[in-house]
Amino acid sequence: VLWVFYVVFVVIGVMNVLTGIFVERACEMSGLDKDLLIQAEMKRNEAFIVEMKRCFEEADEDNSGKISWEEFKSYMENPRMRAYLATKQLDA
Repeated sequence: VLWVFYVVFVVIGVMNVLTGIFVERACEMSGLDKDLLIQAEMKRNEAFIVEMKRCFEEADEDNSGKISWEEFKSYMENPRMRAYLATKQLDA
């Protein structure tokens, strides 16, 4: 009877250690996933900024480095630009 109790106690102890290792590794992987998600979102934001700069450079018809209200309005009348902005979930 004492031997059975000893074996059960050791098995439970080993299972507890293995579970602890598994949970620790899962927490480490979760942290890595969060870092990867943050990194991916930052890359998407950078790409969006580059795309929008290109769009505004295209809208600047007189190459003054500034967009007048008239240039902006005429550029927003372009159906392709409106569709592009809609894909970025921007209402124009």
